[in-house]
Amino acid sequence: MRRPNCRKNRRKLATQSLRNISIMHGNLRILEGVFKMEATTFEQIKTKFRQADTETKISIYVTTENLTQAQYTELLRLFPLHEIGRLEAALG
Repeated sequence: MRRPNCRKNRRKLATQSLRNISIMHGNLRILEGVFKMEATTFEQIKTKFRQADTETKISIYVTTENLTQAQYTELLRLFPLHEIGRLEAALG
């Protein structure tokens, strides 16, 4: 005995899967744009950080969100070592 809706169900699942793949592919394109923009934005942040005084550097370091660990480390390398205590206090 054959199930009457089996073919319809398979077709429906295949259509849903294609939609999901299409949506995921669209999101990947959007994410690629965000990551490229973020790299450009990070370069701008790094330039501001380099030129800023210590208080502004602390402010930038503490308030900037969505950076990777490598990007935070890169900013930390630009921070004056003798002022690390102030940065730790601001973070803490």
